[in-house]
Amino acid sequence: MPKVRIDRIECQAQKDAKGEAEIWLLAQSDGGMHVRYPAGPVAAQNISEGGTWQIGDLELEFEGCCNLAIYEQDLNVDISLTDFQGCVSFMAGADDLVDKIATNGSDSSDSGYSKYAVGFTNLG
Repeated sequence: MPKVRIDRIECQAQKDAKGEAEIWLLAQSDGGMHVRYPAGPVAAQNISEGGTWQIGDLELEFEGCCNLAIYEQDLNVDISLTDFQGCVSFMAGADDLVDKIATNGSDSSDSGYSKYAVGFTNLG
């Protein structure tokens, strides 16, 4: 069964008014249960543009596909009040070797623009 380890998230661009985003991850493998990382309901990692969040202990196993979404929290508990930052997908049979780019699709001149590189290792 394919498995990837998320090694790091690099903030390449973000326009948070505070200059620092509080991000967290939401993974879903093969349409199953969602997994939040970090696990706490308000847990997040502060990251500024140019910064890197070293992870290394998040492993995702899947048969067909795994999606990993990045959200910006601003200390809101309600997921509907968080800001979507981008998403990447991992597919069975793909021998991806380079970072995947997650962006929210906004234009770089937009006040809500974000871009993150997701560093990972294929484990099998």
